[in-house]
Amino acid sequence: MGRKTVKVRPKNKLLERVRVVTQILFMSAPFLLIFMVKMNPDLKGLDFQTIIETHPVILISLMRLCCLPFMAYILYKMDYYTQSVVNDWAVMLSLFLLIASLLLLGQVYFAALIVALIFAFSNKVTLKWQELKETPKRDLLKQCIPSLVMLLVSILIFVVAKRVGL
Repeated sequence: MGRKTVKVRPKNKLLERVRVVTQILFMSAPFLLIFMVKMNPDLKGLDFQTIIETHPVILISLMRLCCLPFMAYILYKMDYYTQSVVNDWAVMLSLFLLIASLLLLGQVYFAALIVALIFAFSNKVTLKWQELKETPKRDLLKQCIPSLVMLLVSILIFVVAKRVGL
């Protein structure tokens, strides 16, 4: 059994910059919310667990923002896939699934960052329908599973938020 050889593209500086900035913002968002809640003068003196128990809006916001570091990890793992030629369709599909997840969570600005990532990636590749037909569906699904899981979690949080009335 021989090893599979994969063509490797040179690094794209724009794509790399957009991806790194997006990951940093995604990783820092939950901590910024916690910091803002702790600095709120109306909530001064309360511990964080009491704040979450008494303010469902803060709890739902925290749940929404706690999904972002996992999306940053998906983007980190996707860096390998953007370097290989055979996985362009999987990368684009994963990015579109992440956009759908972010829109369900109400994170429009973060979705705009993913759109910028799509534009940076689409300048680098040309997608052809024939390539999609030739791509093994098992490989395509394997690379999109993390984004599908995030979409399911986003749907769950969306339903919870609607039940609470947000």
